[in-house]
Amino acid sequence: SNNLYITSNKTIDGRGQQVTISAPNSYGFKIQGENNIIIHNLMFQNFLYDAINLTSGGNKNIWLDHLSFTNAGDESLDISTCSSGGNCSQAGDMISEVTISWSKFYNDNYAVLFEGLQSDMSPGPGHKVTMHHNYYENINDRAGPNNTASKAHILLQGYEKHQNWQNFAQVKVWQEEALALLSLNALQR
Repeated sequence: SNNLYITSNKTIDGRGQQVTISAPNSYGFKIQGENNIIIHNLMFQNFLYDAINLTSGGNKNIWLDHLSFTNAGDESLDISTCSSGGNCSQAGDMISEVTISWSKFYNDNYAVLFEGLQSDMSPGPGHKVTMHHNYYENINDRAGPNNTASKAHILLQGYEKHQNWQNFAQVKVWQEEALALLSLNALQR
């Protein structure tokens, strides 16, 4: 029941193939303190917990592109910018320059969580997450995403077929340091 750790300077590319990663009794990919990683054109389904977890240690330059996520036990994608439930001890723990693009999240309770930064930490130049051209279908919550303390630019997202629109059709921002810039997103019942 352990994560599969992805190390720096790696590309995992499923182009030209139909690669499905499934672990109904386990965790998915974990990226911790790594740089320069591309994960492209994979399908993640049926996970006990997060399909992909980026956490603490200063992850930088991570690109998640053309991925599909369904039936994760917790979030499909969890970006925890600091360890210990958001307890950052130093600026080097922050995650920055993360892009999630052209991906699909569907048939799940929770899609995306950005959590991190203590309220006394300066946002600085890092802690940046960009989400563009993603599609969400039949997600109960956290497709907005749920943003506790990151600088997020969320643009050109498509949302469709959701049961709980009050919780769904919003980006939740929980601390003053959190910032979400929303651009040209579309909702359809």
